[in-house]
Amino acid sequence: MKNKSIFILFAILFLTSCFGRYVEPTPNPKEGYRPIYANREQVEKITLEAPRKMVNPGKIYVKGDILFVNEINAGIHIFDNSNKSKPVATAFIAILGNVDIAAKENIIYADNVNDLVAIDISSQRTIKVTKRVKNLFNANTQNFPPYRNTYFECVDEKKGVVIGWEKYEIKEGGIPNCRR
Repeated sequence: MKNKSIFILFAILFLTSCFGRYVEPTPNPKEGYRPIYANREQVEKITLEAPRKMVNPGKIYVKGDILFVNEINAGIHIFDNSNKSKPVATAFIAILGNVDIAAKENIIYADNVNDLVAIDISSQRTIKVTKRVKNLFNANTQNFPPYRNTYFECVDEKKGVVIGWEKYEIKEGGIPNCRR
């Protein structure tokens, strides 16, 4: 019985020694994030533009020989996909704050910062916003950078709507008030 008690005591000591205390790493006070703002008119402006280079692609939607690729926070790339091994960029739909797309028939649904927009894509030469549902998405998600354990400049709603975040170098003694 005594040997069994000693064995249990050592087993408990051994197992508890495997669990160290988690210490959250301290963020680097030399870098932080600041919000990128746009006014409401800039946010609601959705345009068909010349093709541009893909930088941060997201979801993909295929409609016949047309390929749509979401560009995170910027819009949607349009490709002629008739040659499956070599898609050709044909246009770009500029949509500020766009992160997600879905489609049904000739309509692409896209988030536009806090709004949901329905865009008629039946013609490759023109687009038409057929519906906008304002403030459908939670505005608070834009009030923080998409990174954890970092310093950032607090959002000032008087400056406009946050459409993204940029990394910057924090100068000596200038650590922002907000941290996530």
